[in-house]
Amino acid sequence: MSNQAAFRLFADQSLESGTYAVSATVAVNRSSGFFAVSGTLSGTNPNIKIEYLTGSGSDFVQAGTPIVSSCSATPFQFQFYPTLAESLKIKVTNQGESSVNISLTLRFSEA
Repeated sequence: MSNQAAFRLFADQSLESGTYAVSATVAVNRSSGFFAVSGTLSGTNPNIKIEYLTGSGSDFVQAGTPIVSSCSATPFQFQFYPTLAESLKIKVTNQGESSVNISLTLRFSEA
């Protein structure tokens, strides 16, 4: 039997144009099945990129793997299947020309 884990990684996080935010570390070593990010955006013409970083302990891959390269819709939801790892972080980059606020939740199945 599996349970669904949910982590609110960003709660109305403000990002200026051209900046990014990286979430806290989430242990995913007991994950099984799907992963998804969902959330909302606010701001004038928002455009964000969402990536995941994998690693263990404090050692993380610095280059993110894209979940979505451009998102301006709100609300949004994207499913993805990360490479195997002990831990995961989500990186959100504001690619728009003005500031944006983002709320984002990570969900996955847990064994």
